[in-house]
Amino acid sequence: MHANSYLIVIESGKRNFSAYSPDVPGCVTTGKTVDETLKHMREALTFHLEDEDSVPEPKGLAWHLADDAELSDETLVIAYIPVSEVAPLALA
Repeated sequence: MHANSYLIVIESGKRNFSAYSPDVPGCVTTGKTVDETLKHMREALTFHLEDEDSVPEPKGLAWHLADDAELSDETLVIAYIPVSEVAPLALA
């Protein structure tokens, strides 16, 4: 279902939310709400992948759970953003 989507991890802070994608190192953002944070993450991914020669392959939640114990924390929100939304030329 999420095979061609980047895993997005959203963490709650005292005053906002922050998000990152373990599939795309260095791509992070923040927002006042979860929805705003996801919107900003789409924009950040689009900008981050704009000049990439190769778009990172999404690995999926199971792969990351096996690799990163922090992702099993119950305080996180997990979401997905399809690669086609942020790097449409990569799939052409």
